[in-house]
Amino acid sequence: MSRRPRLSDHELRALLRAGDPAYQAPPLEPAERAAIRIALEGATPRRRVAHPPFRWAAAGALIVLGAVAATLLRAPGGDGTAPETPIANAAVTTRQLDFKTPGGTRLIWVFDAPGPKENP
Repeated sequence: MSRRPRLSDHELRALLRAGDPAYQAPPLEPAERAAIRIALEGATPRRRVAHPPFRWAAAGALIVLGAVAATLLRAPGGDGTAPETPIANAAVTTRQLDFKTPGGTRLIWVFDAPGPKENP
């Protein structure tokens, strides 16, 4: 098995230029460059308009609708706060589920559920 001699950067650059068919070719004429540019631009997909006018109108209508709904569905107190409701039997049972994966990841899920109701 024969080893190839190691080439220096200068020798490698000269070898690559010798094998490049476009290295000695004259530069393209402006008309040829324009034709290539037009062909490439035609091959690329056209960008669509980001936000057509109807989307802006729909967004404005949703904002107005949300403001009207918020005004009409205001809490009966009139001050914008929800009335307080007492929680009957506020005992809460907490359950926890621990899970370990073989890779060492640990998952902990906490479930809060209302406790059993007592009969009076």
